[in-house]
Amino acid sequence: MKKLIASGIVVIGMAVGAYAQGTINVDNTTVAGSVYLNNTSTYYSGPITVQVWYESGSSVPGNINSSTNTVAYSDLTLDGLTQYTTTLLQSTITSGNAGSFSLGPITLTNLALHASSAVIALVAWNGLQTTYAAATAASDKLGVIAFANPVGDPNATPPGTPAVLTGFTGNLIMTGTPAVVPEPTTLALAGLGGAALLAFRRRKA
Repeated sequence: MKKLIASGIVVIGMAVGAYAQGTINVDNTTVAGSVYLNNTSTYYSGPITVQVWYESGSSVPGNINSSTNTVAYSDLTLDGLTQYTTTLLQSTITSGNAGSFSLGPITLTNLALHASSAVIALVAWNGLQTTYAAATAASDKLGVIAFANPVGDPNATPPGTPAVLTGFTGNLIMTGTPAVVPEPTTLALAGLGGAALLAFRRRKA
């Protein structure tokens, strides 16, 4: 019995240890990347909401930064990135600090064990809507950018410092009105409906 209990503890420990955490500081005040509205001639100032998406590794999906913002947003899930949702990241950028946001450190979960870097994608819209759907309804402008970035180790002794966004070197341009992206369940139902219609037509023929 004791051996079974010990074996169970080992298995649980291995399962828990298969994933790790990493920390980043969602702050671009000390890096090259900036936020613009509509073009790259004017830094953005005003209310902003930032979503953070992430996955383990350092290989940035090429379709994120090469696609239009609305297509890039829909590709985040398709590329396997996870949205950070523990707290909402919002602030108002002042004219004196235009193009920069300082939203504080966050902890990313489910990273690969001993991960030293992660692919980070920042999604921003020019308002304080709490969801992408609400931003769409409000006709907010949307921007998406992805990059590889180091992550700090919160489980180290002492805990590692949250990593600075050193990989954020491009321009996050909020442009265009977000398009409505169907939920995965909606897409699945549409597919089932199409299959049923085809089966009905074949039976009728």
